[in-house]
Amino acid sequence: LALQDYGRAIDIDSGHARALDNRGVIRHLLHEFDRALADFDRAIEIDPTLAKAYFDRGVTYQHLKKYPEALRDYTRSLRLDDRNVLAYNNRGAVHLLLGQPDKAIQDWETALEIDPSFASAKLNRRILYRRIKRPDPGTRKFPAPGRRPTEATPAMEPSSDDE
Repeated sequence: LALQDYGRAIDIDSGHARALDNRGVIRHLLHEFDRALADFDRAIEIDPTLAKAYFDRGVTYQHLKKYPEALRDYTRSLRLDDRNVLAYNNRGAVHLLLGQPDKAIQDWETALEIDPSFASAKLNRRILYRRIKRPDPGTRKFPAPGRRPTEATPAMEPSSDDE
């Protein structure tokens, strides 16, 4: 139903970049990846400043394991909206998949600077730190029962908003 609604909106105004982007998200969710990419491409062609379209296309590329393309689109999205914690989180995941753990950590740290409660970035960072056997600076070490506490010691989506 939503797919049809966006189709009608695009029939009325073929230059409606947000409608194209949102239809692309629905097509992604329906596993119509080529059609989703076509919608994202058209949305970006119409409005090259639409950060969400780059992010959403990055999600589709990441799903298709086209990691360099996903990385490129997350980076473009972040150039247009440097507060998007989801883009930092996803770009971090792609950096990790491309064998760049330090860049992954940097993206997750940036996401947590923007939103310290962002659970996905915390979890991703914690998992990576454990994998590489480094202490996660975001984890507090608590003393054993009966011992005095000491200083904290180091220890590691398609979006679908309708705007």
